[in-house]
Amino acid sequence: VKQRETVMSTGFDNGVAIPHPRNPLPDALSDSVVAFGRTVSGIPFGAPRRALTDMFFLVLARDSQTHLQILARIGRLMQLPDFVNRLRAAESSADAYNLICEADAVVDG
Repeated sequence: VKQRETVMSTGFDNGVAIPHPRNPLPDALSDSVVAFGRTVSGIPFGAPRRALTDMFFLVLARDSQTHLQILARIGRLMQLPDFVNRLRAAESSADAYNLICEADAVVDG
């Protein structure tokens, strides 16, 4: 993940980053993993113009197809109206998880 960030940052202007290795990790994982984390205040994370980042989706995938599907899915979540703002305002990890699940169901159609 650190190597990937030195090549090109996965941080965006909206305070969200999607760190992931450049290539899938077939030998390192038993299953693909997506983890969400949020900081109370933003941290510098290589986003354009050194914007502060406060929300992270860590993506670790076993194969290229899953890797690309996960990144695309998160991208669609980010495009939902108010998703980022609502996620940032979630009061607990359970609230954040439920919001992500609800948004994922909307994206799934």
